[in-house]
Amino acid sequence: MNKLIIVLKNFLTVLLVISPILVLSYPVVKYGIARWKRPETTPDSPAYCVHKGLELTQQMRFEEGITWYKRAIELNPGYGEPYFFLGLSYLSIGDRHLAQEMYEKLRIVDRELAEELQRQMNI
Repeated sequence: MNKLIIVLKNFLTVLLVISPILVLSYPVVKYGIARWKRPETTPDSPAYCVHKGLELTQQMRFEEGITWYKRAIELNPGYGEPYFFLGLSYLSIGDRHLAQEMYEKLRIVDRELAEELQRQMNI
């Protein structure tokens, strides 16, 4: 019985470590890596900021990634991808309230990405 508890505990630990990576990787796989590949732009462009944020959050450096997503929104409030990845990042760190706020903002900017974020929030 003790071995079973140890195995289950180890499994849950691995699952908790891997789940944020899976959550952030899912949209990239579903929509195609080309949509979020490294942009050929300057650090002052929203696409570059989203890419930088994505790189950091995939390394589980969520706070740093969140900073880059917020910068992208400052540069272009009408660009949906930073809201989407910001929402996923908030989900990954367990802040459903801020994820919900990003969903509400994303509904105005990009309904397709908003629907995907909502699916991720309901998983």
